[in-house]
Amino acid sequence: MLRPGSVLRLVVLATLIVPLMLFAASAAEALPHTKAVSSESYGAADPPPGTPGPFRIVNQWSGLCLDYGTSERNVYQGVCNSTDPGQRWGWFNGGWLINLARNECATDGGQYPVQVVACQDHSMMHWRHQNYAIVNGLSGYCIEAGTDSPGNWVTTQRCRTTNHQGWYVVYW
Repeated sequence: MLRPGSVLRLVVLATLIVPLMLFAASAAEALPHTKAVSSESYGAADPPPGTPGPFRIVNQWSGLCLDYGTSERNVYQGVCNSTDPGQRWGWFNGGWLINLARNECATDGGQYPVQVVACQDHSMMHWRHQNYAIVNGLSGYCIEAGTDSPGNWVTTQRCRTTNHQGWYVVYW
């Protein structure tokens, strides 16, 4: 037989646990695919299978989005625009940051701008989104917005706590 206080505790516990279980299930579905898929196995018009996205990547400081045009391989900041295909990004293959308009991956440019090139299994193309920073898996450097003006390229710099390196994701 349940005591009167036990029923209330069960109801409160259920209201706390059920939302956490639903969140965990949806988060597990959003994890990047870990099975290697060749970049040649999908067409340029379709995102690779298992690509979580699409989403825009917005800088906390400038309010501008990571963008990629077709004339250059450099990634730059653009005014956020829901119809701009160059601002459609996804996580692919356990760490690639892929531009879905081109089905090409961001790579650490060192002292040069971040670029988008054909996806390869190379550690310079592996990224993680950690504490608002986008960190390269090999160099350990973070993508940084240099200025708050549209059209300026983004580079990688030593990671530090700054809004220039703070990025958040907005799903389409």
